[in-house]
Amino acid sequence: GAQVTATCHRAEGAEVTVEANPETAGVETLAALGDAGVTRMSIGAQSFAPHVLDALGRWHELDAPVRAVEAARAAGIAQMSLDLIYGTPGESPADWEHSVRTALDTGIGHLSAYALTVEPSTQYARRVRLGTAMAPDDDVQAERMDQVDAWAAEVGLARYELSNWARPGLESVHNRVYWRGGDWLGIGAGAHGHWRGRRWGWGRSPERCLRAARNGAATLPG
Repeated sequence: GAQVTATCHRAEGAEVTVEANPETAGVETLAALGDAGVTRMSIGAQSFAPHVLDALGRWHELDAPVRAVEAARAAGIAQMSLDLIYGTPGESPADWEHSVRTALDTGIGHLSAYALTVEPSTQYARRVRLGTAMAPDDDVQAERMDQVDAWAAEVGLARYELSNWARPGLESVHNRVYWRGGDWLGIGAGAHGHWRGRRWGWGRSPERCLRAARNGAATLPG
């Protein structure tokens, strides 16, 4: 892994983002993150249709993302984003509209919407290969993208990147940095960072990452 050689000092006004699943974004956790200086939260809602969540292998309660947004605001985290996934086989046009409008009704200033993809070496990819699951339909996904763009615009969120919409001035700094090839510090399980042309990544296991941090490891666990 990359060698950690210095302590980083946060610049004034720096964006500090944490991504979380609704089922793990409890009130105490969010309060601790707010106290630690987190300025933006991205909650992985994915869908507000129960059968779509089942197809995606997600088990959180339907209103959990909404509760997470409210709890994060109460913790002083000003910038909130909800992440949605579209094009899941079995998702109807009504399901998609309900998911988008439910997310926007929370008053968030930022929305991310991603097309479902078949990632290699995943359970979903194996099911597609075996014929027990359908692959996403490209034409349906293109229609879903146009729809979310229109619905977001209705409430003042403009598209500033392929899969992201925001109110003016609330665009995600880290999203723009990725596209422009800038530098960022990624911390925690599954996170990646980039510095002067060199990219590094943490391992996927939260337990290993936490253990390494507590032990003062000088390298990032792979």
